[in-house]
Amino acid sequence: MLERDGKGLGDDSNADVKRIYKIDIKGAADVSGLTGQAALLQKAAPKSLFLDIAAALKAHGLTAAQIPAKLEGMTFGEDVMVDGVTKHTLYVGNDNDFLATTPGGLANPNQWFVFAFTDADLGGSKFVNQRFRDDQGHREDDDDDDDDEDEDEDDDHDHGRQ
Repeated sequence: MLERDGKGLGDDSNADVKRIYKIDIKGAADVSGLTGQAALLQKAAPKSLFLDIAAALKAHGLTAAQIPAKLEGMTFGEDVMVDGVTKHTLYVGNDNDFLATTPGGLANPNQWFVFAFTDADLGGSKFVNQRFRDDQGHREDDDDDDDDEDEDEDDDHDHGRQ
């Protein structure tokens, strides 16, 4: 979950809160019938800090005024090898609302920030990257389909049903 304060590059203020949390949805409750903060907080899923984006960007030379106000997009990327260690990648992007400059005249581009992390950075969680299927339903990164339970080997699209 991305938590942000809406401050930073884009509105000429200083970014403070830009954090990504892991959320445990085991035992999640249906809150669609609840109203009010007190009732909702009792059912809130537990979260733990995964990445303090503002702190990471400041550690790499950006000022609070240079960190985009509207970090909104996130996606996992390809795994990469860094010094013999497999690292997962996380892309985080901002939305500049089609405003090329801020009210104060600063350049306000859309930007992507790429973060690398290892399994050890997940605090006990297991990372499983999303796997896509091609137009025929095959996993694009699979060499063998032995573990593909819904594979339709005769291509009649009945998935083994008669």
